[in-house]
Amino acid sequence: MKTKGRRVAVHHRKHFKWWLRNNLRFIIIAVALSLIVALIFGYQVYTFNRIKSMEALLGKTQYDIHRKTGLTDQDVSKLRKVYPDFNWEETWDRKRWQMGQAEEKEYHSEELSTRKP
Repeated sequence: MKTKGRRVAVHHRKHFKWWLRNNLRFIIIAVALSLIVALIFGYQVYTFNRIKSMEALLGKTQYDIHRKTGLTDQDVSKLRKVYPDFNWEETWDRKRWQMGQAEEKEYHSEELSTRKP
């Protein structure tokens, strides 16, 4: 009885080795795709959590942050307390807010210079 069970195990092992050898490319491609999908999903989860915590800290929605106001000086000071290692000055929202402030300042100075006394 022991030899029969042993022969069956040997047969299964040989069959498994044959299957691995013949399907190695498929297995490598499937593992690579799975890793890529896992990395993308993990990054999306991380980004979602960071955005939700930003919304909670600032009291603004993602739409307000990205489309309406950007990141003001007060927002950046709040976010630096929670995330001190992140460079908030290089974010798109912050640069957009700074450009908007510069354009507004330029517009007001231009309007004041063209105003007749």
